[in-house]
Amino acid sequence: MKQICTFFGMDHKCGSTMVAQSVAESLAAKFQNRKILLIHTECDGNNIFSPNVGESLENIQPYLTERLIDMGEIAEKSRYKDNLYIIGGNYKPGSTSNLSPEMSEYLLDAAAELFDMIICDSGADLEHGMSLGSLFAANHIYLVTTSSEATVRKGEYSVSFFRQINLPITKLVVNKYSKRSVNSIDLISERLGFNKENLFVVNESDNGDRAEHEERSIYSMKDSRFRKEIDRIADDIAERLSYAEL
Repeated sequence: MKQICTFFGMDHKCGSTMVAQSVAESLAAKFQNRKILLIHTECDGNNIFSPNVGESLENIQPYLTERLIDMGEIAEKSRYKDNLYIIGGNYKPGSTSNLSPEMSEYLLDAAAELFDMIICDSGADLEHGMSLGSLFAANHIYLVTTSSEATVRKGEYSVSFFRQINLPITKLVVNKYSKRSVNSIDLISERLGFNKENLFVVNESDNGDRAEHEERSIYSMKDSRFRKEIDRIADDIAERLSYAEL
């Protein structure tokens, strides 16, 4: 059975990549005898927080096109740390622009045979075929927003659209949240149509810029509040995918 959770941003710079990678790191630490795969399906080279990844969609594109991928070989190249594996996006603009949603589903079906949990970072652009495919293939979708007015407005449209096409939207993550924002958690909850029990808050971290500069996740740093907030999302995913604490 496929065990796929996809993170999708309401706008660019929502931090969906940071959230997805941090959640994957949390799951890998929690379930050390399980193989966790993170795929950057937006195809834009989003592995800025894991720059030494040895596999990417750009590299495997020819095999995806011909449906000849060797998942064992991909796993060997994509091993990032212990039981965490990462497949990056592309590094040349447009080099994976012809990848279709069907190719995404093919890759995820193959990966599900080898990995216990798959986390997809699908970015914020539905025009990417791989991103769209990872949304349709997901068991659960976690939408990522910030409290900025422009992002919440885009979110109002996106959430309505996703529900119209019956995508399995599970929870909303309000990322980089600050109490100084005009849009409070209550207001975001009301505007985007999520009950507060279906909403996670990840507060703005003082380590965000440093993490980007050092090319690693905030989760890997000594930021106890951020780690606790990410761990709650990871626990929710594990519960929904029927994983017991090991």
